Amino acid sequence: MEKKSGRYVVYERGLLHSYRSVLRDGIAYGESDDPAEAMGLLDGVLAFGLSGFVYDTERDAVRDPLRSEGWVEL
Repeated sequence: MEKKSGRYVVYERGLLHSYRSVLRDGIAYGESDDPAEAMGLLDGVLAFGLSGFVYDTERDAVRDPLRSEGWVEL
């Protein structure tokens, strides 16, 4: 099976973990070159009662719909 990779990476994030620590040590739930698809993957994470975010690897920015509006530059 071919590994899928993309610009937008979806991560689960605990309440006490910074974005940087999750990017360094966390597990990615999925990746896509399409931001809408990545947000759909994030919806799956949120549906399980988890907190998460989408990381834009080109802009070094995150989008966390529960904690901020829009993209937050790191």
